[in-house]
Amino acid sequence: MAAGRRVHREVHDNARMIKNVCEPPQRINPLRGLIRGSFRSTDGVMLPASLVVSLAYNGIHFWALALSLALLLAAAARPLAGSGAFPAVRLSPLSVALGLWWVWLVAGVLWSPVPYATTIDVWSKGAVPLAFLALRLHARPARAWRWSAAGLLAIGAALALWGVREGAILDLKPRSAFLNPNSHAAFLNMTALVGAGLWLRRRAAHTDGRAGETVLAGLFLLAAFAMALVGSRGALLAFAGGVALVTVTAYRRGRSRDATVLFGLSALAVALAHLVRGDMVGDRLASLANPAAAGSGRFLIWEATLRMVRDAPWWGAGPGTFWLRYPQYRHPEDGSGGYFAHNDYLQLLLEDGWPGLVLTLALLTAAAWTVARVVTRHHALPSRLEAAGLGAALAAVAIHSLVTFNFYVLPILVACGMILGRLDQLAAEAGIPSLTVRWARGRPLVRPVVRGLAVWGLWLLAILHPTTLALAQHHSEEARRLATIGHAADAERLLQQAARLAPSTDGPRLYLAELYIRALERADKLELAARERLTLARAAAGALDEAQRLNPLRPDAPYLRGRLLQTAVGLTPADAEARAEAEYRAALRLDPMYVKARVALVNLLVRAGRRKEAAAAVCAGLGRWYPPEPRYIAFLRFAATALDDLGDPEGAARARAAAERLAQQRETLVRELQRRGRLPVPGDP
Repeated sequence: MAAGRRVHREVHDNARMIKNVCEPPQRINPLRGLIRGSFRSTDGVMLPASLVVSLAYNGIHFWALALSLALLLAAAARPLAGSGAFPAVRLSPLSVALGLWWVWLVAGVLWSPVPYATTIDVWSKGAVPLAFLALRLHARPARAWRWSAAGLLAIGAALALWGVREGAILDLKPRSAFLNPNSHAAFLNMTALVGAGLWLRRRAAHTDGRAGETVLAGLFLLAAFAMALVGSRGALLAFAGGVALVTVTAYRRGRSRDATVLFGLSALAVALAHLVRGDMVGDRLASLANPAAAGSGRFLIWEATLRMVRDAPWWGAGPGTFWLRYPQYRHPEDGSGGYFAHNDYLQLLLEDGWPGLVLTLALLTAAAWTVARVVTRHHALPSRLEAAGLGAALAAVAIHSLVTFNFYVLPILVACGMILGRLDQLAAEAGIPSLTVRWARGRPLVRPVVRGLAVWGLWLLAILHPTTLALAQHHSEEARRLATIGHAADAERLLQQAARLAPSTDGPRLYLAELYIRALERADKLELAARERLTLARAAAGALDEAQRLNPLRPDAPYLRGRLLQTAVGLTPADAEARAEAEYRAALRLDPMYVKARVALVNLLVRAGRRKEAAAAVCAGLGRWYPPEPRYIAFLRFAATALDDLGDPEGAARARAAAERLAQQRETLVRELQRRGRLPVPGDP
């Protein structure tokens, strides 16, 4: 039998040789080669590029969200679209917990009162599993991680230098590309601790050349120094916990000298920041001795959020809807922006319910278990030290999230996904048991070209929603600009296009209704006929009904309906005034700080001769904290004038003083923005 097999093999080899000699050589398609080469050259940079783009997303710029997600999806789709076998799927505790967590978030769209807000939140948090998959499905995961780690450290170094310029040179609170200084500090914490793990890995591996070690040590010092310049107490405590985890691991693994150097660099960074910022860092840490004073602002937010949790169902009020619900519960003295609970776990409990909170804690537990198994397993020491640094970075984010909103910042989510992916790689290298699904290696069911077209077709379908949101936002902004310069017809056309592009969003419909209402309010000047007025009124009412159906938590729709009713098209004046008053009061119940509805209500009551009710409506809006934005300054000045006319000079004086105080804060803010190189957009804070 052995001789028979040998003869069969020789015949098969001879036949293959004759075929290769006799058949003409296949033509090489240069275009295909170029495309494949370009994919290979950009394959490793998709994750870092997504991280760079994500820095531009601040919850408003949907183009940055769409582009960042497109890059993440492309990085995950690339291994699936290749001509080889499908990558093996490793079902580890970490990957399973991550998948269940995101599936529950996706399910929240089914019961959310504002589906588009929930969808945006799901897309944003989806950056974590997408970055994880992109790293785990890569044909050469170690190479993909090298690119990702290099990108993360380079971006962190650039943001650190940006923050040092703001904090040490301009004497401003550093925030670099972020809107909030705490987000800046959290990202630098991740950068520093990941860099510490890579530095320990390089030291333990005895890699030739000290240049790499010096660069990593310098980057750790720079990131830690820039983080400490912020003076964030939560970030400093999270950093201390992360450094303790890394140094203790290094010390217990026989790297006591490296642990001492790392601890010394950490202390040096904090001490330098303390000196540069004029003892501010030490004073901020000393304030923790009085927790009631240190966390007074957050206690107001947490108290209101707990009341929201009690009123919400156990399965959650809907991911991404906190900022829409919060104004109804907001404490009058709360000085926050009102977009986040400043405690991610409390906000997740409200939005995602008890299952969402449990799955989040399960994901963190799975990550901690993975780090512990890799560190304690008999595996290569460099990998164990690197895992300690990665675990410390995740721990710093988790600890800091008790007092801020890291789980809602896209760059932090992308970086967390990359770190989780690398941890799963190290667990696989360490031989930690898991269920691995391998696809059959038989004859493929479809040709590679068809498979590639199918994968990239699904990629196009996936990015369609965030892309249309970005286009709809662009059309809406352009329409508002055109409306301000008198091009109402062009503005209407763009808003209708935006409504078609994003059928689940209320913004374009609200802008359309406002455009029609403005035309009705100027009907006499525009010389509109009765039939034209009725057509505009019906169009505005239809747009408002649709907007309120899509988002019943937003006060803009009842406020605009009140303005529409005051045009009295098809109504008696008395009926119009009564219904408009009810709409203004409904808007104020949704958001007591919605000053446009309050001004409209006060004017309506004054015209009706109900002076006491008008004075009460004005005073109800005065006992609140307002940010230094033009609309609030204008409201306080209006309140001062109204109270003077209504016979309350003391209240008028208080309103006038508050208006001047806000105006001064506004001037200070504008000067700070100018020094940062960020001039404010007219009408925005």
